[in-house]
Amino acid sequence: MKQKFPNLRRGLTALVLSLLLCAQALAAMPEYLVPGGSTAGIKVGDVVEFTGSKHYVSATATSASSCKPGKAKVTAIAKGKAHPYHLIAVSGGGSTVYGWTDAADIKTSSSSTATSYLVKVTTDVLNIRKGPGTNYGTNGAIRDKGTYTIVAESDGPGASKWGKLKSGAGWISLDYAKKV
Repeated sequence: MKQKFPNLRRGLTALVLSLLLCAQALAAMPEYLVPGGSTAGIKVGDVVEFTGSKHYVSATATSASSCKPGKAKVTAIAKGKAHPYHLIAVSGGGSTVYGWTDAADIKTSSSSTATSYLVKVTTDVLNIRKGPGTNYGTNGAIRDKGTYTIVAESDGPGASKWGKLKSGAGWISLDYAKKV
């Protein structure tokens, strides 16, 4: 018996095989390529203190190049690899790192606090930033002079101290907020 739609059947078979291959590839993909990947509380986009003097061309490389310590941004994470963090030096942070680094050579901001507290906004419009500093883009604004929960503090340009909002919306300048 002759099939009415032989091309359709071949196309569906190819589609199913492609989906299976994609699922296998995603399962085997390193964490640094998976959106939202993070390790030990450090996540892509965080600015950290790089304390080492070596960086590598890959997460599994055996030879390293020299670089200077200082502030750097985490751009990728390869969980379980020899050099799990990919860092790029932050302008003005003193570092020259641009590559994969050892976990032992990374420190989170020592000026960060883990305890949360409430603040009341004291200005009519307070920008919410994507990171702790005016060098980060805005992610909205607070216009209600309301009370908000701060879950971390950090130093950064444009304010004496930045506070991370519990909602996850971003960071605000604590110069325009008062502890409740």
